[in-house]
Amino acid sequence: MLPLVHNELYVEFNDEKQGPFYPAEGPIPFGKFRKHKKSSVELKADRIGELAKTISLPRSALSGINGSDQALLAQANIVQMEKPKSMPFDDSPFLQSTTFKNKLDAKTAIADYLGKPLSRLTDLQIVAINMILDETLDKKTVMDKIRAYFTLSSAGHSGGD
Repeated sequence: MLPLVHNELYVEFNDEKQGPFYPAEGPIPFGKFRKHKKSSVELKADRIGELAKTISLPRSALSGINGSDQALLAQANIVQMEKPKSMPFDDSPFLQSTTFKNKLDAKTAIADYLGKPLSRLTDLQIVAINMILDETLDKKTVMDKIRAYFTLSSAGHSGGD
């Protein structure tokens, strides 16, 4: 007859049996839970959190001007200059390329314009797109021709897709 609880563990690998291995601690009684052991990263995070609670900065360090500095400036009749207003430089219109890098980028832009994947187009429409892209990769020219082609083909098309 086998015992109800086995405290021994054996490991078999490549026909070698190793063991017995015994539990490091006793069984946990039902309804009791062990506290999660914190990793070294969690311990460091806790220490940093405690440090952050104890460190305090004066308001002058955050505002950039100390109260005694203001008194000295007033005594010397020096007016504090305001920082000039600035606006971030938007370089996107200046550095945009006027041509597509390759046919794949052009086809991606065409699919975005049409609002559907090119695989849903007819063979005739795919041939027309390829002919346009064989001529040029200039963004304005390609998109103008695509707009013209698809407005003409949709105007001449009486049935549904």
